Amino acid sequence: MAERLDLEDVKEIMSRIFGEIAQVVTKYGGFIEKFIGDAVMAIFGVPKVHEDDPVRAIKAAREIHDVVKGLSPKLESKVGGPLSMHSGINTGLVVTGEVNLKNGTHGIAGDTINLASRLQGLAKPGEILVSPQTYTLVAPYFEMRALDAVNIKGKTRPLIPYRVIKELAVGTRFEAAEQRGFTAFTGREQELETLHSCFRKTAAGDGQFVTMVGEAGVGKSRLTYEFRHSLDRKRTTILEGRCQSFGSDIPYFPLLNALRRGLHLNEEDTQAGLHEKAVANILAIDQTLGQYLPLYLHLLSIPSEEYALPTHLQGEELKSAIQNASTNDIDSGGLALGR
Repeated sequence: MAERLDLEDVKEIMSRIFGEIAQVVTKYGGFIEKFIGDAVMAIFGVPKVHEDDPVRAIKAAREIHDVVKGLSPKLESKVGGPLSMHSGINTGLVVTGEVNLKNGTHGIAGDTINLASRLQGLAKPGEILVSPQTYTLVAPYFEMRALDAVNIKGKTRPLIPYRVIKELAVGTRFEAAEQRGFTAFTGREQELETLHSCFRKTAAGDGQFVTMVGEAGVGKSRLTYEFRHSLDRKRTTILEGRCQSFGSDIPYFPLLNALRRGLHLNEEDTQAGLHEKAVANILAIDQTLGQYLPLYLHLLSIPSEEYALPTHLQGEELKSAIQNASTNDIDSGGLALGR
């Protein structure tokens, strides 16, 4: 670009791309360590550590690739060709100097950083390569393909990079443990009976809301799992919505998560496919829900000309309409579990 364009145009394009990338990194709880030419160095786990930092890094990389791919058609005429990202991700110990998010001077260095940079250099356009260390930590969450072993500068032994193919349905460590197989469930008979008591009241038409509170790792997810799987699934419909450790500012996220799961909407679906599937599955539940289709599609961020949101619905009026659409057609016999 520097050869083809005026430097001011190059700066404008790079600033636009870097601005989009910075938003994605921040969304997943990372920060931009520095920009180096047309490269971005992002860190997850410093100064704040999350249990899923490697997963966050890959999710951020995938979204960044999509963002740049989306910007490319608008900029190709200027830059003379398509724009794409190629990324390398590694996990390990780093050496840090002063961690100053405001001034951007963190002094992070070490072999972990060097290997991530080497993997980025090996990645082809559109590829995300991760190290064996990262692969071990994120294998349940992504489909990945081992590549041929390569010699890496600074490494005495060849290294096997893994290319990220797609995200899997597994979203939590609990789901990963479920795939591996659980140990025997014991010691929660009283809590399980409390849930069944609430469920019996629900079946009699007296809706219930139950909240489980406890320290991380005490077994809330397992108790919920055992309760759900003890019910007669032929007579009981279970919709599950989950919060996530990042993106906490997304309105109605657990509701949207449950709605997407219940309507069987997938990331691989096209916009047209999402629209067709959402409308058909909502009306299959109850034809009277058709009056709320503009609100449901708006919540799901699915564009619709046929079911466009009325222009007068704004602010508090829109919020009230969404709440009505979420509650008015729920049967009185509903049991809600919160963790």
